[in-house]
Amino acid sequence: MASTNFDTGLNSSTGGVIIITIPTPAADITHTTAQPCRSCLVQQQSGTQVYMNINTAAAAATGWKLSATSALPTPVDDVQKLHFFGTAGDIIQIFWRN
Repeated sequence: MASTNFDTGLNSSTGGVIIITIPTPAADITHTTAQPCRSCLVQQQSGTQVYMNINTAAAAATGWKLSATSALPTPVDDVQKLHFFGTAGDIIQIFWRN
C-alpha cells in the first residue's frame, strides 16, 4: 500500500470564531487584529443584508452579499483582509482555520 504524505501546515486543526458587529452609524468594518489563517467560512449571523469584500472597502454596490443560511468559503491568509458593510447592528460570524 502506498503511503500518503500530508502537509501538516495545510491540515491544521487550529482555528477559532470571530464575531463582528456593524457599528452605528453603518460603516466599512474589519476585524481590528491580524489573524493569520489558511481559509475561513463567513456567514451573516443576524441582521438585514451584509456585504463583504477582500482587501478593499465593502459597500452595497461593490460587495458580495452574505447569506444567513449558508457559509461562504473564503480562501484568505488573514481575517483582517475581510471588509464588511451592512446596517448598524448586523452580525457576521467568521470561522477561521490555519
